[in-house]
Amino acid sequence: MESKEERIRQIVWFVKHYPVPVLALIGLSIGGILQVSHEEQAGKIAWFVTLIGGGIPVVWQTVREILHKHFVADIVAMLAIIVSIILNDAFPGVIIVLMQSGGKALEDYAYRRASSSLDNLLSRAPRIAHRKTDHNIEEMQVSQVNIGDILVIKSGDLIPVDGEILSMQ
Repeated sequence: MESKEERIRQIVWFVKHYPVPVLALIGLSIGGILQVSHEEQAGKIAWFVTLIGGGIPVVWQTVREILHKHFVADIVAMLAIIVSIILNDAFPGVIIVLMQSGGKALEDYAYRRASSSLDNLLSRAPRIAHRKTDHNIEEMQVSQVNIGDILVIKSGDLIPVDGEILSMQ
């Protein structure tokens, strides 16, 4: 179980690396609270400030992708953000900013987790193989295994290469 300090460190890291979804979530919440407490104008202002503050980075990133000839579905989100600003209807724009920036953060998180899992798996990969020669078993680097070599897999060993099972003892 992780400590409170570790959790705080993770939150600070997330806020530092992904400020836009944090801003969007906070702005959306503040605007919603103000709307519910009958401060509709203040709520709309909070949403509009959030839309501008969070929308500009999302729009800018999409424009940069377009300039690099990477046409993606983010264009639709960029247009929706711009139209929300023009129509002075901030709430849907803030939702789109949250979806775009939050989706990017989740995608990056999944990529980091997958990379970390792969690194952990590779670190466990065997580096030594046991090759059977005539009546001996010699230790060798996995990189030296050749097609046709007969390897001995001991109990508890990870299998170092693909192959065919010739016998089990």
